[in-house]
Amino acid sequence: MAALATLGHFFLTLFTGLFVLTVLVFVHELGHYLAAKMFGMRVNAFAVFMGGVRQTDLTKWLKSPLAPSKYPWIAFVASFVLAVVGALAKSDLVYVAGLFGAGVVVPLWVMLRLERLYHTSEGKAVSIWFKTVLIAVIVLFVGTRFSGVDVVMGVGVLAAATLIALMVMYYLPIQMREQVDDQQGFGQIEVERGEDGSKDKLPVRFRPIWHVVSRDGTEFSLLLLPLGGFAQIAGMHPQPDGSETRIEGGFFSKSPWKRFVVLFAGPLFSVLFGVLLLFGLYTTVGKAVPDYSNLVGGVSEKSGAEAAGLQEGDRITAVNGSPIENFYGLMTHVRNQWKKVGDKNEPIPTQVTYVRDGETHTVSVVPTVDLEPMPLLDKDMNVLDTKAIQARLGIEFGFKYVPMSVGGALQAVVAEPVDMAKGVVGLFIRPVQASKQLTGPTTMAQVTSEAVKRGPADVIWFAAMLSLTLGVMNLLPIAPLDGGQIVVTIVEMVRGGRRLSINVQNMLTNVGIVLIVALMLTASAVDLGRKASVNSQEAQREAGK
Repeated sequence: MAALATLGHFFLTLFTGLFVLTVLVFVHELGHYLAAKMFGMRVNAFAVFMGGVRQTDLTKWLKSPLAPSKYPWIAFVASFVLAVVGALAKSDLVYVAGLFGAGVVVPLWVMLRLERLYHTSEGKAVSIWFKTVLIAVIVLFVGTRFSGVDVVMGVGVLAAATLIALMVMYYLPIQMREQVDDQQGFGQIEVERGEDGSKDKLPVRFRPIWHVVSRDGTEFSLLLLPLGGFAQIAGMHPQPDGSETRIEGGFFSKSPWKRFVVLFAGPLFSVLFGVLLLFGLYTTVGKAVPDYSNLVGGVSEKSGAEAAGLQEGDRITAVNGSPIENFYGLMTHVRNQWKKVGDKNEPIPTQVTYVRDGETHTVSVVPTVDLEPMPLLDKDMNVLDTKAIQARLGIEFGFKYVPMSVGGALQAVVAEPVDMAKGVVGLFIRPVQASKQLTGPTTMAQVTSEAVKRGPADVIWFAAMLSLTLGVMNLLPIAPLDGGQIVVTIVEMVRGGRRLSINVQNMLTNVGIVLIVALMLTASAVDLGRKASVNSQEAQREAGK
């Protein structure tokens, strides 16, 4: 039953994360869409997510047929099942084998099939894979210096890089397309037509998973990859001859101040949606505040508390026979439960009495001991300047919801985006703080999992904060983010409506893309560093036993 519960939680977390992301992207793009329609701009497409499914049949252009596509699918499903079994059985060997098959072997197999299907040069797939893996290895080194990197993490990074390489390979026809205009999902490849080796350009089209066309011609669609979305307004691509300004109903055919409003509307909708969610949560369920009582709010993985069977919701009443009334009392009774044996810090088994479902139980818990002195906390849980080596059970405090008045909630929610904006600015002013504040894919998955575990209120709070983050981050003055385009529009307003040259616009876009990619890679490196640090501490504790 425990294994089924774990598997169910995994899929519930996955569904919740995708649903929240879909709603937030929809709201953001809805802001752009409504503002564009208000000013008479023609919106060709309104899409949630990115990418699409290739619909052009390319098999008839092959000199020899490919093996049936069912074989890679069978291999993927078998590997995925193996990884799930390994995770549930807590067998790293089985899990890594399944992950390597599903995340590396099968995607590479598919990439080699695409290499033939797209008639690219031999070795193109391997070249893309190698470059992507090389970048991943560099990010891993920057984040960890290869310290604390175990086999599971290494194969996980390799699998993530391989999946990214697969996406690059799958959408290669779009990159090979010569003309850039308002049409979405069109690409091309070159195929040999005759025996003389002459080549012709063959169009390749990618289409949404689902779509519907409105009366005014806007295609509303759901795409393949959960990586954002867009409201595609006619004439948004600058052209060397400036023809984008002459497109009827086009983005650049409107005055700069109208374009400013359209660009700003997306982040504004995201911030307002996040504020609305928080306001509703604070005035009904309440605002989450730390619960420093003797109630167990959570149990750390691979901790003494987890090994002893302690669970969230248990109420600790005594440690070694001494009564416990709050979390501070628990810490003070436990932190000295260790002794020096030679050059090692040995934990002292601790008797913990707790109440669960009205019944009292006592278990022996073997705490973990800090490897180096850590700051102490006072009774109000404030960090002190004093440091000491401490023993820990692995018990975490929880949170409780305190309903707020309408006025108090309004004041609190208005402060949230302001504080978030200050935090983002602080990252650039004090980059050293990035290791504490930046979050990558792994941390986001963990936060989503914890929110799902705690219930709907936490999911709503998580969605609200993510919406605020989406709005604030999109206002960064970096092209092609909304903020970067807003800066260009403001410059044009100052210039009396005169456009920046196409070279300047392309330069700003290219620099912006580099900065965004660098930010994403930095966040991933920080994420990996956190995980590696945990692995190193666990390994040192195991070695010290």
